[in-house]
Amino acid sequence: MKLKNLILGLSASVAVLASCQQKEEQLGAPALNLNPETMQFESAAGEQILTITATRDWAVTNDQDWLVFDPASGKGSNSEQKVTVTVLANPQNDRTCEASFSIGMVTKSLTVSQKGDKGEAALEITSVADFIKAADKNKVCVLKGTLSNLAKGDRFWGFDINDGTGTVTAAFPANWDEWKDKLSDGGTVTVQGSYEFFEKKGTHQVKKAKILAFEAGEVVPPVEAELISVADFIKKADTQKPYKLVGTLENVAKGDRFWGFDINDGTGTVTAAFPANWDEWKDKLSDGGKVTVVGPYEFFEKKGTHQVKKATILAFETGNVTPGPEKPANLKKVTVKEFLAAPVDGATWYELTGKITKISGAEYGNIYIEDATGQVYIYGLVKEFVEKNDKSFASIGLKEGDEVTLGTLRAEFKGTPQGGGSTPAFYISHKEGQGGDPSKPDGEAKWEFTSSIAYEIADAAYKEKAKINGRDEEIPVLKLGKGKSYGKANLAVPAGTTKLGFYAVAWKGDAAVLQFGNGTKVELERGNDGATGTNPYAMKDITAIDYYEIELKGDEGTLSVETVEMGKRAILFGINPVK
Repeated sequence: MKLKNLILGLSASVAVLASCQQKEEQLGAPALNLNPETMQFESAAGEQILTITATRDWAVTNDQDWLVFDPASGKGSNSEQKVTVTVLANPQNDRTCEASFSIGMVTKSLTVSQKGDKGEAALEITSVADFIKAADKNKVCVLKGTLSNLAKGDRFWGFDINDGTGTVTAAFPANWDEWKDKLSDGGTVTVQGSYEFFEKKGTHQVKKAKILAFEAGEVVPPVEAELISVADFIKKADTQKPYKLVGTLENVAKGDRFWGFDINDGTGTVTAAFPANWDEWKDKLSDGGKVTVVGPYEFFEKKGTHQVKKATILAFETGNVTPGPEKPANLKKVTVKEFLAAPVDGATWYELTGKITKISGAEYGNIYIEDATGQVYIYGLVKEFVEKNDKSFASIGLKEGDEVTLGTLRAEFKGTPQGGGSTPAFYISHKEGQGGDPSKPDGEAKWEFTSSIAYEIADAAYKEKAKINGRDEEIPVLKLGKGKSYGKANLAVPAGTTKLGFYAVAWKGDAAVLQFGNGTKVELERGNDGATGTNPYAMKDITAIDYYEIELKGDEGTLSVETVEMGKRAILFGINPVK
């Protein structure tokens, strides 16, 4: 009898499930629309009609006792449904709230505002110091202070707010178009928003700041800032007080990912990264000229460089570009084996010829080359001889499999021989090859994403999961590093493994270098937009370019892997022996 009831119960459940599935198929994809999305009421009690279209069962969440929805839920349908929105009389101050409509996988908000008999309430101002200390990501606060570092560029727009207790950035304000032409440095601005920490720059921000008011004020001429040398600027390391710097402009960069330049006054060099008034000056700047900027100090931890924070360019005079360094003559022709055996003297230039087996970093020209005697890593290759890498590698047009001839000094990194380094190698000539490693997949990623190699955490590393290329299953991944720390783990490599393959990506928007315990260093090709936030990560567009192989002796047992040099965070998966 019990078995019969169980069978009947199961049959009923299956029927209900099938009915729900059929209904959802008839209604199409999950969709939710509100019309209108904002409502405004006078202070008297009143009502308005909201039209909702929801292809799944819906419900509204509302925690205000002065606001009523009828009905407050409904069935999924392709037809419009009417909801009566009622407000009670408001004898107090103006009020606003958001009610949330949801069908589970899709949520929309309705903003309801009602005037009050007493008008607008006096704003409760939070000091910047208290705002930063609380760091409340959910509480909306009102901040008021002096506007500075106003930026109206194509890549960044916003400003800083200083109320005497601290400084916070209003980045990409929500109502920017309404206010951008009214704002100016030195005025008093009032904004509202919740707290956000921008980890990449280490700055406190107002998330989706809404500008409430602005009063123009007297702009303090930035030229009044104290003029000091670059050496003193770095020594003081004052992150609040702006100083004026004058020097020779070097290494001007006008790319999409970085724009700015270096300033050298003979006592030292500092970088003006992402100047606040870049759009006004970018077409006037050139290397070798005399530039004047003003701004406070900032240390960029990722690169270990001294910077002028949100530098304002005051003046620029075109100068004679200092002639480039003289190209080394009488290079010593050697094999890779002979090069590896040579001393590191910083003076002897060698001519090497070899096949490019891997381009590990296309931006700076980091490559591996080999000849019949061995393989060597070239840390930086440029088109013409220069003392500092100018990122001209891409213009050469080299690819894996080409035979290249280059000039380089003998260098080392943590005891491992290499070419290039602080002074990059320079291109001489090349012959077209047959392409890269034929064992490496081309195009779409086809290798196994799961790992057969076990690993243990050593320092700032994590065992997490990710969905790869839209697949439903969650793949175990190894995350190395966190925002302020490099990460390290230990791989348990089976005896006899002579080659190890793996996929790896850097954190979103970052670069990363992996250092293995056997001395092998791998510079990751790129970050992945899905490699961010908390796990499980959703990493799409994983391709063959994200796959790497390293050579082993076969008796490593435990092999360490850690992030070094560049970005601190990387994600590894599909760690397997290559047969």
